[in-house]
Amino acid sequence: MKRSILLKSVVVALAMILGTSTVSAQKFLNKVKKAAEVVTGTEQTTSDDQQSEEELKKEVEKAIKPVNFEVMKVNIVDENGNQVKNEDGTDKYVYKLKGNDGKLYDLTVAKKYVTDSWKAVGSILAKVGINAAKGAIAGGVLSGGKGAAVGAGTNAAASLLETLLTGDEIKQIKANRETLKNVRKLLAEYEQTFTEEGLPREASVDMSKWDDCEAISMTGAKMKEELEERAAKAPAISEEEMVDFFSEI
Repeated sequence: MKRSILLKSVVVALAMILGTSTVSAQKFLNKVKKAAEVVTGTEQTTSDDQQSEEELKKEVEKAIKPVNFEVMKVNIVDENGNQVKNEDGTDKYVYKLKGNDGKLYDLTVAKKYVTDSWKAVGSILAKVGINAAKGAIAGGVLSGGKGAAVGAGTNAAASLLETLLTGDEIKQIKANRETLKNVRKLLAEYEQTFTEEGLPREASVDMSKWDDCEAISMTGAKMKEELEERAAKAPAISEEEMVDFFSEI
């Protein structure tokens, strides 16, 4: 209800600034909102239902502190710390994804966490509307009074989050989107190189990219425990809902 009243006020303000009808102003505001969703890569289905404060806080937290990953070589050892061998006598090891929480992740689970962070960042930026306003002005779509109208619309959107976010935090969230782009690329490269178990897909695969990655030693049981723990706490995101890790971003 509060959000509806706020949006109606913005429409009236736009109409006064643009010297047009409230119907035209509403269409203009919808375009600004749509632009924000396209720019951030988060086209959403809108409704009059406002997120609860608790839901918004969780989304903000995910956007401010998104997941990050690096590839790690895990040497498998026994309970006494001795290197476990394969049947052919070579050392047994796998390559896994290590999160910024220090835990190991399987690829599919890591994808869920990255998708969750990506959508949270996109959603917050869409609500604030910063990217849409900057894009419209920089692109020469609007000028003069119309530029001021964009500012009015942007400020109205930003006010929905002003109690939860500072200007510096909004800048951080924008930077986090760039970080997540790199994480998406990393996971795509990992998937092209390794199986879900963390083994090279083929004997001929080029492993030079991973020569300098950090290596740790861990028992198979401990690794399995960590992987299952992160999988159990993973966001409920289906394969269809995941972002395309191989798309151009």
